[in-house]
Amino acid sequence: MSETVKVGIVGIGNMGSAHAKSIFSGNIKGMELAAVCDIAESKRLWADENLPGVPCYEDYKEMIDSGVCDTVIVATPHYFHSPIAIYAFEKGKNVLTEKPAGVYTKQVRELIKEAGRSDAPGKPILYEVTEEFLNSFGLETIGMLPDLPEFTNDEN
Repeated sequence: MSETVKVGIVGIGNMGSAHAKSIFSGNIKGMELAAVCDIAESKRLWADENLPGVPCYEDYKEMIDSGVCDTVIVATPHYFHSPIAIYAFEKGKNVLTEKPAGVYTKQVRELIKEAGRSDAPGKPILYEVTEEFLNSFGLETIGMLPDLPEFTNDEN
């Protein structure tokens, strides 16, 4: 990985746009805003106006597959955190995701499993998976998953 982390943000609503503006303005040393993505046309228009020169995508898979970024920030509605992060890990990206990591136990298990086997440069990470969240499942580290109870339908 180069010294500059090239970030693509999926979801440029409240949190995603705040991250985008902060990175774009140079507030985070060593981080470059390489692309943004949102399914909402209004958000893409906002990006075109406020983030000049930053590629904007409608499809997160297209953004990730483009090779423009080496790290993905997931700032979408909660239900989409796990599937997007899993896809990014499968493509060798590092991932920073807003909390929660997922809304279904099965998704979180899959996400942690994929993070563990990812060949992303550096250590794959999950952002804002708080110590309190991990402790609620009796975890000491992300790599140690007990048999978690099923709270919801595993089909989701």
